[in-house]
Amino acid sequence: MNAIKIFKLFRQYLKLVARILAGYFELTGLTDLLSSRRMSLMKKNTPVPKKSAATKITAISAENSDQVFELAAELFRVVSAPMRLKIINCLRDGEQNVSYLLSKIDTTQPNMSQHLNTLYKARVLGKRREGVQIYYRIIDQRIAALCRAVCSQIETA
Repeated sequence: MNAIKIFKLFRQYLKLVARILAGYFELTGLTDLLSSRRMSLMKKNTPVPKKSAATKITAISAENSDQVFELAAELFRVVSAPMRLKIINCLRDGEQNVSYLLSKIDTTQPNMSQHLNTLYKARVLGKRREGVQIYYRIIDQRIAALCRAVCSQIETA
């Protein structure tokens, strides 16, 4: 593949990401104004309690576009690994244990645990223990919708 073709593909990819982000922001009500409490917290530079990247994005007005793009980048970093996208895809239908995920995704248990932990810390996934098994579920459905939208756009391109 020559450099010009790679550049054109990359440019198409960026346009696709921009369209998806615009649609995602519109669907999640990003352009709505913040509640008066959140607005007063932001004016005073008081830290807001930590939430998932997708939840943070919906809580920011259009006036803070730099913050929006930072949070969008954080969200994309969390789901940037193909393994994490596979995990999210497996969990779309509901809660599953680690053994089930390992049967559906070809990887080692330590690698799976590392990716599950990353998604859990980013508050994309929730977990519960039942005996020796740990069950994971998607707690932020907007992440699943975003991943589904991106993957379907790539499949149809």
